[in-house]
Amino acid sequence: MNGKRSGLGKATLMAGVASLVGGSWAWSQETSPGLSSGSGQGTGSGFSSGVQRNRSGSISGTGPSRTPNNRAGQPPREGPPGRGLGLGPGVNVRFPNDPYLIPFMTLAQEGGAVDPNLPTGVTPELLKNAKLIGSVDERSLALQRIANSAISSNQLFLAHQILEDAVSSAIEVQTPLVRDQRLIAIVTSLTILNDALLREGQKGTLMPPPADAKPETVPKSADPTVLIRLARLEWNRAAYLAGLIGNPTYRTEMLYRVAENEASGSASIANEFIEDDVEPAKPNQRRIDRNKAYQTAADEELVDAFNVAGKIERPIWRFRAMVRIALQAADSRQFERGFELSRRIENAESRTEALLLIAEALCRQDLNDRATPVYEEAARAAASIQQEGLRGVITGFVVDSLISAGRFDDARACTVIYPEESQKLVALGAIAESQGRRGGAESARRWIAADVPAAYRPTLYRRVVAGYLWAIEQNRGRGFAK
Repeated sequence: MNGKRSGLGKATLMAGVASLVGGSWAWSQETSPGLSSGSGQGTGSGFSSGVQRNRSGSISGTGPSRTPNNRAGQPPREGPPGRGLGLGPGVNVRFPNDPYLIPFMTLAQEGGAVDPNLPTGVTPELLKNAKLIGSVDERSLALQRIANSAISSNQLFLAHQILEDAVSSAIEVQTPLVRDQRLIAIVTSLTILNDALLREGQKGTLMPPPADAKPETVPKSADPTVLIRLARLEWNRAAYLAGLIGNPTYRTEMLYRVAENEASGSASIANEFIEDDVEPAKPNQRRIDRNKAYQTAADEELVDAFNVAGKIERPIWRFRAMVRIALQAADSRQFERGFELSRRIENAESRTEALLLIAEALCRQDLNDRATPVYEEAARAAASIQQEGLRGVITGFVVDSLISAGRFDDARACTVIYPEESQKLVALGAIAESQGRRGGAESARRWIAADVPAAYRPTLYRRVVAGYLWAIEQNRGRGFAK
């Protein structure tokens, strides 16, 4: 393929909740308090009842009755016989959100003030009491929630230790559904812990563990490489626990989440931990060694994530996870590893999509020569699709990507993959118009005259003119803007 390009771009690879609140009211001599938002009388907003400038908070706008017998929380009384209209059916019905039935602020006020002397993190006493719980399922749940609190308090090493104990209890649960619920919660906590470990690895500030923590589980320092190794251990544990989930649907989803989370962690290490050399003329060997360690860690975790994705039983989830991993590799400029992993995807459709993500990222970095073999592999993957309709759609993705990257010759070469002649003509029209937009009108006319049948040339010439006119309009608009 020809590596020349005239512009960069990106191809698109894709395949209000309104709440209506109704109310009813009764026409009566006495008016009961209506539905309110809880803003109280005197706000003047009117939005609590749907009536503008309603200062009472009631639906009618007249406000609560001043009759002493009609107290808040009580329905209106029927008037004497023969006087006025009856209240009608439904007068005694109370709505679940009626603030006079259960005031909105009641639950918030019942807790009272918080004791300022309480600790801000997990204490040894709290952990000790949780371990005394006799039921393994309740103990596992309590420990998992304590671990979440420890993560929020930045007690990351302690959270690591607590989750170990939670796993030991969860595995002993005999009820399959409850065991699956505990494992899902622990896997989720492990992914949250990993995000926190990588975040703190950039700052190097960690809250010290408690005095009674196990020494062998507490690293001596908050060195970023130590935190990265700990995160990799947690990902391996999360993948193992996800594989133990009995329900195949939950197992598939959690393996997908672990793979995606680990690939995201790999991208974070590659993008945020590696330091640029501010003085290339004076290389810092310590920084160079540290960057190599980070690159190795990012690469290992990307491979681990792909291996976790390979354990997913259901194909659609497995291939989707692999494409997500390729996307993270492209975003973190791990192009070689991303290319190698993308080629290992069994499904041709997903393999093409993953390869296009890598190729487009290379083009955005102006690495067109390195993008050429990736595009070639993507074209071969698209051509290997047996279903003609699907092959036409995926080929369109490849052609669009090449057009966006300005690789018009390569795009024309890929049109032979289309199963139908009409699809090929549409693609050639898009290529001709894009060349006209980017100043390549003469080049487009030459290949149209040389390669396109005479019956199709007028249509393609018109597309070239349309692209050229579009460029003129854009230039004119920029001139007016100045």
